[in-house]
Amino acid sequence: RVPVSHVSIETETISISIPALIAFTILSGIGILFCIGLIAFTLNYRHDRHIKLSSPRINIVSAIGCLICYFSIIVFGIDSGVVPLITVPAFCTVKIWLLCIGFTFAFGALFAKTWRIHKIFTCKTRQSVIKDWHLLTTVFQLLIIDVIILLCWTIIDPMQLKHLTITTQINQDESNTISRQLQYYCSCNQIVVWMAIVFGYKFLLLLIGSFLAYETRNVTIPALNDSKFIGFSIYNVTLLAAVGSIISFVVRASPTTLYVLHAILIFICSTTTLMFIFIPK
Repeated sequence: RVPVSHVSIETETISISIPALIAFTILSGIGILFCIGLIAFTLNYRHDRHIKLSSPRINIVSAIGCLICYFSIIVFGIDSGVVPLITVPAFCTVKIWLLCIGFTFAFGALFAKTWRIHKIFTCKTRQSVIKDWHLLTTVFQLLIIDVIILLCWTIIDPMQLKHLTITTQINQDESNTISRQLQYYCSCNQIVVWMAIVFGYKFLLLLIGSFLAYETRNVTIPALNDSKFIGFSIYNVTLLAAVGSIISFVVRASPTTLYVLHAILIFICSTTTLMFIFIPK
């Protein structure tokens, strides 16, 4: 046998399944249309007594937040199998921004509404009326905190494309050929620290929201009593944060499996939150 002069390496990239991406893109599209429909419904019936008392502007902000979360599902499915490798870190950064801002709009609006109910029904002294613009200001303040944290993360420690070698084997028929499978992913130097900051800040909001919802649990005016629905939403978001964290840091699975798990969690939490907010009205 003639000796070979070089070794050839055949590389296969493992990426998210296109059928899975298409399926969740369709589901996300349905969710986005659902959000748009709820926003249109709220605008059309904003003068109805029950809709008006439930702060339609704040409900719309929540719907916009869920819409952003639905859109993030699509972006989460964009990896090296869909776009050039050089653009993958940018999409990874966009994923984080979308999910954080979507959470702030969706849950921040509920948090602000619960805070108002708490102020109205727990303060013993006569207070000035808390209008919708006060609540919108609260959401805007939470958004500013998000932007500051995410900007620092993006500028100081930006996402980088890394790869993991899954398998390597020598071709038995041609000894000069080596086959290997690569999985690309995004990370940064201090990703654990940044994730701890983001999750810690969000978890603090969940704790405060839980306390306010508990404090207003005995409110008897149906049009104003969103506390129990906010409580359900808190459970959903807590589930997303807890399970999502476990998936991100503990579970080692194929990109398709991880994507499907993340997409299901985001879809379920967004959909149930919308139903808790709008269906009772």
